[in-house]
Amino acid sequence: MDLTYVVAMGSERSLVVRPPKLNSLVELLTSHGYSVVGPILRDGVVVLDFIEKFDEALIGVESAPRPGEYRLEEHKGAVFGGPVGPMSMKRWINPPNRIAWSARPEGDQVHVDTPKPRGPRAYLGIRPCDVAARTIFGEVWPGHPDDLVIVAECTSVGETCFCSSMGTGPAAGEGADIVLTEFGEGSVLVRSRSDRGAVLLARMNGAAATEDEIESARSRVAAAAESMVRSIDSEAAREALASMPDSAVWDSVAQRCLACANCTMVCPTCFCTSINDTADLDGVVQRTIRWDSCFTPGFSEIHGGVHRDSVAARYRHWASHKLSTWWDQFGTAGCVGCGRCITWCPVGIDITEEANRIIKEVAHA
Repeated sequence: MDLTYVVAMGSERSLVVRPPKLNSLVELLTSHGYSVVGPILRDGVVVLDFIEKFDEALIGVESAPRPGEYRLEEHKGAVFGGPVGPMSMKRWINPPNRIAWSARPEGDQVHVDTPKPRGPRAYLGIRPCDVAARTIFGEVWPGHPDDLVIVAECTSVGETCFCSSMGTGPAAGEGADIVLTEFGEGSVLVRSRSDRGAVLLARMNGAAATEDEIESARSRVAAAAESMVRSIDSEAAREALASMPDSAVWDSVAQRCLACANCTMVCPTCFCTSINDTADLDGVVQRTIRWDSCFTPGFSEIHGGVHRDSVAARYRHWASHKLSTWWDQFGTAGCVGCGRCITWCPVGIDITEEANRIIKEVAHA
């Protein structure tokens, strides 16, 4: 890549563009050696995939997540498809199923093949909660050091979102190189947040943003934060879940939970994997790493026995790890408030509701 940082870019550069102009940004990224991953509309769901141009099918529709439900609705002026879909950057940093290495005999030697290092990617239109999740997830599965992140701030939220209470949105936080903010009638405010982001914007055509346009974008993000109907007091949850391991709440959840593992599969920070080794008759052996879940019975098997042999124990472990013991490991919560676990739970189990029940139980103990 030929991105030169020889000039101090000074203050944040801001442009206003319309959706067709986003294609010039995609082209610019591609010309600098990035593979671009961005939102597309597929089978009625907003997902992330490799793109060569901005998917204009996203314009005018928004995802509408609710407990146990996801659908698209018309929303005039929307550009990026609204709140998060089921897929996060985790899918691209650590794919669900990947070959770690393979080996085959060659005479009296063994030849080992390992995957070739991938090139840098530019993640376009990523929501703030997922950028925060990337930082958390990166403690276990680091991404490419040259990846570039273009975050789309949220100007509307879904019923299952609670990122504001977790401090991860809807405004962009740390980790973004460029910030995009929709502010009406398809207009997008584009701002640089890093040196390389500023270099890219300097090569992008667009009208300079006015103070009124910048303020309009900020006010829409602030209004989105105020409109959230779900929340968790992260400090109270941390203390409560650590002090109440045997609450009746867990048994109550277990009566509804299917242990299907949907919540962990869509969670942008869950990092559990399992290793599978195979061999064929030609002597070729292969190690595969695939996503796994603490909800699967065998995941907690130790010395021939399953350590968490009930659904209640598995949900308790997962929720407690997300909101409490993650602090002990990484100095932060493992939940970013994206709400995917609520949306994609077949029975609509709500982690905010269950955590708040535990908090109240501790307060009245």
